[in-house]
Amino acid sequence: MNVVEITKKFCIYAGHKKILYRKTIQLTPARVHDRTQLDTLVDNPGTTYVFDRGFVDYAKFDAFCERRIFFVTRAKKKAAIRYLFDHPVSEGSSIKRNGYVQIGTQQNRMNHVLRLIETTDSQENPFC
Repeated sequence: MNVVEITKKFCIYAGHKKILYRKTIQLTPARVHDRTQLDTLVDNPGTTYVFDRGFVDYAKFDAFCERRIFFVTRAKKKAAIRYLFDHPVSEGSSIKRNGYVQIGTQQNRMNHVLRLIETTDSQENPFC
C-alpha cells in the first residue's frame, strides 16, 4: 500500500477575514521524515513558522535566523539551555520566565541567541 503524507493548508480568521494561509503543499511518501521538508516549506523571510518538537535542528534554526525567518517551537525536555539574561515578568502572569538563551551543548550549540518563554498550561503544568 502506498501512503502519502500531506502538509495541510492552514487559515487563521479574524472575524470573517482570512489573515494568513499557507499556499505550499508538499506531497511525500509517509516514510519521509518531516524534518527533511523544512527547506521546501520554510522559505519566506519575515514569516513566523510554528513547529512541534520533532523539527529540532539547530543548524537549520541558525540558517533561519540568518535569513530572518522567525519560528516558534517547544523546547525538548532534555535540551541544553544556557540562560543569558531575563526580562521581568508580571506577578500572577502565566509567563514564569522570559529570557534570551543559547540552545545546545558546547559541541552542538546554536550560534544565534533565541528568546525562550516558559509558561504554564491551564492546570499549571510547565510549558515551554
